[in-house]
Amino acid sequence: MAEGFFNQPSGKNLEDLGSRYFEELVSRSFFLLSGTNKSCFVMHALINDLACHVAGRICIRLQEDFNDEEQQKVSAYARHLSFTQCRYAISQKFEYLHEVSGLRTFLPLPVDPSEESFISNRVLIDLFPKLKVLRVLSLSGYASVIELPSSIGYLKHLRYLDLSKTWLKWLPESVTSLYNLQTLSLRDCTYLTRLPTSIHNLINLRHLDISCTYALQEMPPGIGSLSNLRTLSRFLVGKSSGLRLKSLGKLFNIEGALSVEELRNVTNAQEAKEAKLKHKSLRALKLQWSSDFDDTRDVYLEQHVLDQMQPPQMLEHLEIVSYGGPKFSSWIEDKPFPKLERIHLSKCTNCTSLPQLGHLPLLKELYIGGMSKVKTLGAEFYLNSSLELPFPSLEILEFLDMPEWKEW
Repeated sequence: MAEGFFNQPSGKNLEDLGSRYFEELVSRSFFLLSGTNKSCFVMHALINDLACHVAGRICIRLQEDFNDEEQQKVSAYARHLSFTQCRYAISQKFEYLHEVSGLRTFLPLPVDPSEESFISNRVLIDLFPKLKVLRVLSLSGYASVIELPSSIGYLKHLRYLDLSKTWLKWLPESVTSLYNLQTLSLRDCTYLTRLPTSIHNLINLRHLDISCTYALQEMPPGIGSLSNLRTLSRFLVGKSSGLRLKSLGKLFNIEGALSVEELRNVTNAQEAKEAKLKHKSLRALKLQWSSDFDDTRDVYLEQHVLDQMQPPQMLEHLEIVSYGGPKFSSWIEDKPFPKLERIHLSKCTNCTSLPQLGHLPLLKELYIGGMSKVKTLGAEFYLNSSLELPFPSLEILEFLDMPEWKEW
């Protein structure tokens, strides 16, 4: 999608179109499912050789050592570069790219994703501003990247920017001038504390992955203006008007997995209703309040907020964490949720009973923990009004940290 290999036809989205094209290549055995990792695909050696031959000097793949023989493969005609990510990448290794002004792809490929790598800051400062037609840029896994130069804003053609697993603390505001950007990945940037305040300028942004950004303090104002956004892995509810939960209601196209956090900052149930969660194509939903249970918590407000946060019917995974209300919402019990496979209820310390879940036909995994006021688990937990067998698909049932539980 970032390389512009296909255009968006009327009434169809690019992601679905790309998936259909990829499935077509799989059906023709151009790609094969990996025998060791079911989430990956590989190419047969003969197909790979053919693809390399057809690509010629346009697509270049370099090995880790970057020796002179390897570098001679790169010519001014090169448009797409991938290379084996070495542990230490000094600027001299990339000097040959200063003359490749037409490069569109800069893609390091990690040998061991769990191992940190380091790249010279001179590459970021000196090289990237010269690659003005770059569309795909990945710095994933480079722990030495703690900040980006403001010159990143010169890469006006950039569609895909992967900064995952770097040590970034913040992004320069110049990033928001990348108006063609479609994907921004900040996954596992554990030191990231904030996002650019002008992020609303990224009008074409479709995927914002901020999973596992534990130091992130709040969402930027105007996040609700990103009407093309389809992926938003986390949403932190703020206290100011521009960071309210109702901003989610404007993001009509959000799908996949979403974690809504800091729900303690929601001031009224109407705001939760305006988030319109049940109208989104979510596969997984996490609802998280604060782990700090003090006297300032309004337990009945939290109950009303949860009542208004009913997820879509086709949800597969549901997690509720640190909820302070006295009981769970009726939608958990009353709605069929025909595809729900996993439920995780934890640290809901004010709840004295568990919701009735036995009616869920595909529920395979149920995790319950930190429910310190639950004393009895009665028949209402698993029995339903019909004559059907409760929990027909359950495979894993786990209880943790239930100090007052005495009877089942």
